[in-house]
Amino acid sequence: MSMDKRKTLLTTLGIIAFLMLASVTGRQLSLRSSSRNRYLSSHPSSRQSSVSVMAGIRHCVLLKLKDNSPEVVSRIKANLDKLPALIPQIKGYQTGPDARISEGNADFAITADFASEADFKIYATHPEHVKALTEHIKPVLEHRTAVQFRT
Repeated sequence: MSMDKRKTLLTTLGIIAFLMLASVTGRQLSLRSSSRNRYLSSHPSSRQSSVSVMAGIRHCVLLKLKDNSPEVVSRIKANLDKLPALIPQIKGYQTGPDARISEGNADFAITADFASEADFKIYATHPEHVKALTEHIKPVLEHRTAVQFRT
């Protein structure tokens, strides 16, 4: 293996280890690029900064509705959009109907960001979240697909 390939492999393994550590510890860590730092040190007018990596959870949900009329979709969106103000564990939240660009898509999407798995579990069982699901989604739900992944 050439020296360049070895350096690239070691750098890649180092970044992977760093991201795994951030994910496992659930802590915010800083990653500084040595080449970027060399550039910044040779250009004093540049401001030095770091790239932050936060190990959190992103929850993504796709809903296929029995009734996807504008009234039903608007009601679902309005009720879900209240949740960030009611559940402090939510760090980021987006909801919206399908843009109808492609055939066969789900009717509605939700993404929610959490600082930790524990925060996601609080959200999942929170009475306001359960109420939104029970009263506004389940009665018109045909199919739900969800995934949670580490960010």
